[in-house]
Amino acid sequence: MSWVIRLIGTPAGERTEFDGGYVKAYDPTYVLPGGEYDGGILEVCEDPQDALLFKTLKEAVRKYKQPWGFRLDGERNRPLTAWSAEFIQYPEGIRYEETRRVEGQP
Repeated sequence: MSWVIRLIGTPAGERTEFDGGYVKAYDPTYVLPGGEYDGGILEVCEDPQDALLFKTLKEAVRKYKQPWGFRLDGERNRPLTAWSAEFIQYPEGIRYEETRRVEGQP
């Protein structure tokens, strides 16, 4: 059995093209050819069959929290955690959800 990551949406409710998609490719270390950084590479797909597969839930959560660089507040930058996500055992459909909340919002 494998695990996949499905992006639910941003905690603030801002809609993005990635909402509801399964993570197909993710590399937070990718820097554009001129040296600019825009969050790395993120590709999603509609079918979990096409998504990145992880052997364990721990590996999937590690990928979701993969850091690159530091934020202005000195904490590690974890770009994918800008979305709440659920981790689904594929093909069984067992779910584990990681929800991010924005301070001051329910």
